[in-house]
Amino acid sequence: MDKEGTLDYLAIKNIYPMYSRKGKVFLNGKDAKSLTQKEREEFIGILQIKSLEDCKKIREEIKGKANNHRVNNFAKAIQIKAALELGKRLNREEVEFGLKIKNPKDVVRYVKEYYSPYIKDTNKEIFNLTLLDYRNKVIGNIELSKGNVNSGIVDPRKIIREATVKSASFVVLVHNHPLGLIK
Repeated sequence: MDKEGTLDYLAIKNIYPMYSRKGKVFLNGKDAKSLTQKEREEFIGILQIKSLEDCKKIREEIKGKANNHRVNNFAKAIQIKAALELGKRLNREEVEFGLKIKNPKDVVRYVKEYYSPYIKDTNKEIFNLTLLDYRNKVIGNIELSKGNVNSGIVDPRKIIREATVKSASFVVLVHNHPLGLIK
């Protein structure tokens, strides 16, 4: 098995242990180590579903094929996606409020811990606002806008309104570059 296949096997085994028996991982009744590259790519590919629309398209495509291995892979992948989403939310709750921002490094750390799980997997520009109180403690996080792949629009009045409503003394503006190009 190649290095990439080993990583896929470990990902499947560690993320989805319910389908393990006696130390082996089974997918569609086959030992995951013996899965072909195509089968691994298909399963891991399903894990890359980013939107409800994509999920619905795949579900419609495989509907009515009860014994089809894609149905099983789809169900397993959706369960994994749900578990990962729950993990993201729990992590976000732990990180979210009360953290004191003392310097720019704290801002970078907070943004990485709080926003990265959501921003890194999107193909749209997202503009967020983090609100701080007079002691520089985080008191709120608000998504201001979702744009398209290369632009996003934010109304400055919305920033001021949100900061005023929450009585924020300081704000941190956060946005991503889904194409990876920074101008």
